[in-house]
Amino acid sequence: MGAPGARGDRMSIGESFTTADAAASNREDGLASADSLVVMSVCIQKHAIGIATYVSEVSEISILDCLQAESTEDELLPMYLALSLHCPNVVLVAENVDAETREKIARAAGDACEIVLAKPWWFRLATAEKNLEELWVSGMPQDLSSADRKAYILMGLPVAASDEVLGSLGALLSCIFAQKLLGTVEVESGEKLHMLQSFSQFNLKEHVQVDLPTLAALQIFSSENHPSNFVSNAKEGLSLYALLDHCGTAQGKRMLKYWLLNPITNVREIELRQGEVDYLLSLPTDVLNSIQDNLCSMKGMSSTLKQVLHRQGCGRTSRAHLILLHRYLLSGTELMHTCSKILQWKAPPVVVPGMEGFASLDGQCAFELLAAMARTLDIRSEDPSPEDDFLVAPGVSGTLDEYKAVYGQLHGILNGVLGEELRRVPSELVRRHEDAEWDLVHLPQFGFVIRTRALLPADLREVLRDFRFVSDFCKEFFLYKSDSTARLDQEFGDLHTKIQDLETAILSQFTFEILQVPLWQELVERSARLDVLLSLASVARAYDLRRPRMVSDNVLEILNGRHILNEQTVQDGSFIPNNAVFPEDTGRVHVVTGPNFSGKTVYAKQVALIVYMAHLGSFVPAEEARIGICDKILTRLDSIDASSMGQSSFMVDLSQVLNTLRNATSRSLVLLDEFGRGTGSSDGFGLFFSVLSAFARRPYPPRVIACTHFSCAAFLDQLVQQERPGTCQLSFQRMECFIERKDAASRAGGAELEVESSDSKVIYLYRLKKGISNDSLGVFCARLAGLSEPIWQRAHQILTLRADPEAVVEAVKGESSGRSADSLDDERLGRFLRLDLSNTADFEPVRRFLGMAA
Repeated sequence: MGAPGARGDRMSIGESFTTADAAASNREDGLASADSLVVMSVCIQKHAIGIATYVSEVSEISILDCLQAESTEDELLPMYLALSLHCPNVVLVAENVDAETREKIARAAGDACEIVLAKPWWFRLATAEKNLEELWVSGMPQDLSSADRKAYILMGLPVAASDEVLGSLGALLSCIFAQKLLGTVEVESGEKLHMLQSFSQFNLKEHVQVDLPTLAALQIFSSENHPSNFVSNAKEGLSLYALLDHCGTAQGKRMLKYWLLNPITNVREIELRQGEVDYLLSLPTDVLNSIQDNLCSMKGMSSTLKQVLHRQGCGRTSRAHLILLHRYLLSGTELMHTCSKILQWKAPPVVVPGMEGFASLDGQCAFELLAAMARTLDIRSEDPSPEDDFLVAPGVSGTLDEYKAVYGQLHGILNGVLGEELRRVPSELVRRHEDAEWDLVHLPQFGFVIRTRALLPADLREVLRDFRFVSDFCKEFFLYKSDSTARLDQEFGDLHTKIQDLETAILSQFTFEILQVPLWQELVERSARLDVLLSLASVARAYDLRRPRMVSDNVLEILNGRHILNEQTVQDGSFIPNNAVFPEDTGRVHVVTGPNFSGKTVYAKQVALIVYMAHLGSFVPAEEARIGICDKILTRLDSIDASSMGQSSFMVDLSQVLNTLRNATSRSLVLLDEFGRGTGSSDGFGLFFSVLSAFARRPYPPRVIACTHFSCAAFLDQLVQQERPGTCQLSFQRMECFIERKDAASRAGGAELEVESSDSKVIYLYRLKKGISNDSLGVFCARLAGLSEPIWQRAHQILTLRADPEAVVEAVKGESSGRSADSLDDERLGRFLRLDLSNTADFEPVRRFLGMAA
């Protein structure tokens, strides 16, 4: 029987006290995943923005500090970053926000996010103040008045309480209060307040700013549909997050994602992270495995804490969750001891906040918590037990112990009553119905009942006249009441409920008291940081990453850098590394040319990924790296699907380039890949050339990598010659390739590279060299792609005729050699050879000639 409650053994009529199969009891799933709802509130006022986000999984509100902006686009940039960080399910916006801004927010949020228009008064300061008075944050004293609670929260906010921030916070609280997303707690004054675990901050001033197209182009995250049609959830594909994620805890994975979305510019914090990764790499593998095992035992701690808070606020306590908290506390205490021993055994040369933070946790407080849990909770094993095995330990409540003593004897009492009922059946009926099975159980909705597998036959109903049919429970059992069950209801009917109610009250108060201890939140935060640093150390060892040197100088020097994602897709050891050098004063704008398939885009992304990883505090895929702090990474790389944006692809590209021109500083890194290819070649080159000129003529230009196929050598050389020696910001580089012909005449790809012959073979070297390449080798790429031979042969012929006008004569002669002498028109051929093709007046005779020839 699946319902909770007391019951006796199942008995056969022919064998009154035969023990049958034990009853199955429902287990409460303590590991059930919590709702992962994320609600974001956006308050926009006079080119200033405030953002507040609620993450239900950890019961936390994250606040984005207010920024003043000069335009609407700049105003929405922090919102785009917040959207990429939190991926909200719901975004609250005031009704009075203009339709164009709402449309931009909806496009940035994506189809999976719902835009909800809220009343403007939700974003007023009065609303925020009223909601703050009804909020209780973990760790807050219980004896505070409503005004004191508001002041306590405002003083503890991680950012200045600007009007926009408070407006967004007030609207967010109104929403989550209305939807009952928070549990409640009753404080000493008798008020019932909404419970929140913590506040956190997202500050743009200390982070490298990246936009959504840049995150996608660099493959920081890459969501892919699951290969099974029966699984709707997406999975992480080949991305930097997937590569770095060796975390063993849910809170570690969440912090790693936060770090990836928020690369920092604080040199001291970056060096702290690098120093700890370096220290972890110096420890033996078995020591690291021991730390990792302890961390894995704390998997899901943040989610469990949130669920315990929510259940406790609703007056319900989960036995499985409390057992998990006890397990997490044991693992955390052991990890404190392990970190202390490691630091004593091998003192680190630098500060290591992750391990030292764990070692410095209050061990005495942890032992006191464990002792309190041992006194209050009857945890005999780590596995959740049936609900009838209650959780409160003996000695906590005398009344509860008395109830449990009676309840413990109830099993024998039920067996005795059932035996008496069965002995009322005459012996001749016993032999006739000896296979029938009865048992006496307590069901909350029916009380004590006799349960049978089949309806009582008529001869038994004649003997047992006091048996009254109650229900055919789930169409599997038949329930009967009798005089005996009525007496049991009167004497023991509410015993199970009394025990449950009393245990719930005791556990609710105990849970509330232990959760006031800040050690729980400290364990979550420090286990997450240590888990991420262990993951970075593991990745550094697995992929041969080296520690970069972060400097305040505005330079970028990378020796033998690699694209950490691209090298996973090639054969071992076959990835060709390249250098990248950006001095502080000159040569800041790099123009990279080269054929298709030569690796220009991979090189540009490689530099950006190395810079990105360095600002995470991670080691980087390079032999050496000296990296000046970068404030923004701006790109025009992969074209965005413009069909849903109401713009052409070229217009979207122009918008991205405009963003780089407007926002790039001398500390920024700008990547431009094939800008201008979406329009006419002359217009495209003109725009490309003018954008590079605009960057190069700045007094302090950003670090720019521009990849192109335009034949720009002559024009760009002229620009270089106009500059004063030693001040030119343009640097020309090419991706090297090698053309091998059957006639053994071969040359390396360079500025003089000729059109390859139809029987040539191109070998890509993927090496970056100084100079300019003028050929894209597009026909050869078409051959590699599998284009049929007649098509690429014809393309090669057209390219040859275009490159060598004298070949036109040979082609015409060759086509006319198969005709009779009478059909040859030497006069027309001579007239054609004398044509000046640069003169537009001769175009019409050319068309007439070609028409006659056809």
